[in-house]
Amino acid sequence: MVLSSLGIVVLLLIILMPVYVTFGGWLFSEPRDFRTAGIGLVYMGVIAVAMIGATAGLGVAFWVIANLPL
Repeated sequence: MVLSSLGIVVLLLIILMPVYVTFGGWLFSEPRDFRTAGIGLVYMGVIAVAMIGATAGLGVAFWVIANLPL
């Protein structure tokens, strides 16, 4: 369980860092365009959910394959 928690932390903090920086640039730059920042936030959320979902799906698939009777 610890490794999967560590993987989620790495996914959310390190791998998505360019998305956070881009979103911060949209939000804190001049002139402020909150519509574009909102689109970036939705994009970041969709990517995070897709990556976590794909990782969970692969984990389940590998578990099923590993537990097949030989």
